[in-house]
Amino acid sequence: EEEDLYKETFNYSEVKSYPSRKPFLEKNNFNHWKSDSSLFPKKNKPKYPIELNLADSETLVQLPKIGPVLAGRMVQYRNKLRGFHTMNQLMEIWGFKEDFLYDLEGKITLNPTLVRPYLLNVVNYDELKLHPYFKFTLSKALVNYRMQHGNYQSIEGIKQVKLVNDSIFNLISPYLKID
Repeated sequence: EEEDLYKETFNYSEVKSYPSRKPFLEKNNFNHWKSDSSLFPKKNKPKYPIELNLADSETLVQLPKIGPVLAGRMVQYRNKLRGFHTMNQLMEIWGFKEDFLYDLEGKITLNPTLVRPYLLNVVNYDELKLHPYFKFTLSKALVNYRMQHGNYQSIEGIKQVKLVNDSIFNLISPYLKID
């Protein structure tokens, strides 16, 4: 009974048929799009491994799980650091997850000699405080100690500054050198 009711309320004879698309397709012949692969450039396959201290964000996006936003953050943080010293520093980037390191194994390299260290006996407070590891208090203490006691004779000399314990020394020493 419901089917009969539906047939009565819906008049099939009023439904207009649409013209066939076949003549249009034959006339315009879109088949060449399927066969001509040059019209659709393929994404370049990345050449692994990628050096983290040299790669731009466009190159980093080619890595698994690295989108444009995270790639931009990686480049920005690398520039603030003046280069990555260890792979674990990637964990300091917001949005970078620990399991990403496993996915990137064999696809990235890190050359710590590409870090651009500060000249410890020349750097000023305003420049040093821009680095994520030095901040205000530590930068001030390192520069003030140098001003009061003369130039540092070695990087280990920064351990004389009260704020520099072994943990902080290990963190900042790759970013300092004696001229």
